[in-house]
Amino acid sequence: VFEFWVRYITAATTTGLALFIDTPASPVGVWGTWSAIGSTAGLLVGGHFAGDNTTASVSPTSFSTTVDSLAYLSGVIMNGNNAGTMQLAFATEVSGSAATIRTGTMGRIMSIT
Repeated sequence: VFEFWVRYITAATTTGLALFIDTPASPVGVWGTWSAIGSTAGLLVGGHFAGDNTTASVSPTSFSTTVDSLAYLSGVIMNGNNAGTMQLAFATEVSGSAATIRTGTMGRIMSIT
């Protein structure tokens, strides 16, 4: 089980944040959900994903370039026979733009047997 709280800012209101969960090779499964709070009062967007390196795209609609936004990502990984690391990765959704992960971002991973 994993959870990440991601504090971020983008270079333009038309630039979103793409989040990925990167796992060891050939996991049995990766499933999760995400949500994000925008700079517009009451704006909450979200979705789901399934699979290693599947993009959880945080919509750029009404996000600020001057105030940090917050995204939450949680899910479950069923690992296969391959040992390795699991990590949260990110990118900007727009080529030539920028997304910055800010201080205060954190995550936790819990093993359930």
